[in-house]
Amino acid sequence: MAPGAVKVLGDSIAAGTGDTPDALGLEGYIQRSLENTVPFVTAARGSTTAFGLLSHGDGQYALSIDTGITDVLLEAGRNDIEQFSITATQLETYIQAIAARYTNAGKRVWCFTVPPTTYSNDAWTTLANQGFPVTVDATGATTTTAGVTSISMATVANIAVGQVVALNGASNVPAQAIGPGTLVQSINTVSLSIGISVPTAATLAAGTKLFFGSKVAAPSPLEVQREAYNGFMRTNWQTSAMSCAGLIDVDSIVADPAGSGGWRTDLGQASADGVHPSSVLHQAVVNSGILNSGHFAIP
Repeated sequence: MAPGAVKVLGDSIAAGTGDTPDALGLEGYIQRSLENTVPFVTAARGSTTAFGLLSHGDGQYALSIDTGITDVLLEAGRNDIEQFSITATQLETYIQAIAARYTNAGKRVWCFTVPPTTYSNDAWTTLANQGFPVTVDATGATTTTAGVTSISMATVANIAVGQVVALNGASNVPAQAIGPGTLVQSINTVSLSIGISVPTAATLAAGTKLFFGSKVAAPSPLEVQREAYNGFMRTNWQTSAMSCAGLIDVDSIVADPAGSGGWRTDLGQASADGVHPSSVLHQAVVNSGILNSGHFAIP
C-alpha cells in the first residue's frame, strides 16, 4: 500500500511548540510521528481556533483539494476553550462542520482531544502544584494594595488563581496571566477573603482586577468544558455526524492518568508554560504510537 498525503490543520501544539527539533528537523509529535515517510504539509500556527478554521478556512480547503491531500489532521479546540471560553457543545459543532467539509470532498479527517492547560508554582514539575485557569467572568475581586494582598470574595470554596484582565468597555478581556509563582497564601472562611503573594519579579498595582474560580463552579469553567469536549469526542468520533476517520487521543498520553486534569509529571517537567507539552511529552505521544504513518496508507 502507498502512503497518502497529509495536511495538518491546527494550533501551536500541532506546530510543535514546546518540543526541540530532532536530527531530521522534525518538531512536535505530529511531524515526528509521521517519521518522514508520509508526505505532509502543515498549516499549523499559534492561536489557531476551530472557529477560525471554520470561518476563514476557504483557502486551506482549496489547497487541500487541489494538491491531492488524502488525509487531514484536525488538531484544534484548545484556544477556543481557553482563550474565548467556547463551550464544549459549541466546539463540537465547529469541529463537526470542518470535518464534514473535508470528508464530503473525499478526504479522511483525524480529530484530536484537547490537552491540559494549567498554572503551576513549581514550573510544572509536580502534579500537586498545578491549578486551572478559569473563565474571565468568574467571581471577581479587586486588590486593595500592591504586593501581598487580602481580597474579599463572595465565596472562597475551591479557590484557584485565574487571570489578570483589562477592562474593555463592559467586557473583560484577557491581558496577561499572573504566571508561575502566584500562590494562594491563606483562605479565611470567616471573613470570606483570601491572601495571595505574587512572584518577586512581578508587581500587582492596587486596583488590579483579579478573577478566581473553581474547576466545578458556574459559569462554564474552562476545565469543565475541556473535559466535556474530550469525553464527547471519545464517545462520538465514530458517528456519522462527526465524520472522523479516527481520534488521536493526545490527552490520554500527556495528562495525569488519574484524571485530575493536570499535566502528567512522571516523565519530567511537563511544560514550560502550562499550555504546550514539553519535549518529553511530545516524545511520549510519539512513543505511544497513537499517531503513525500506518494510518495514512492508501490501498
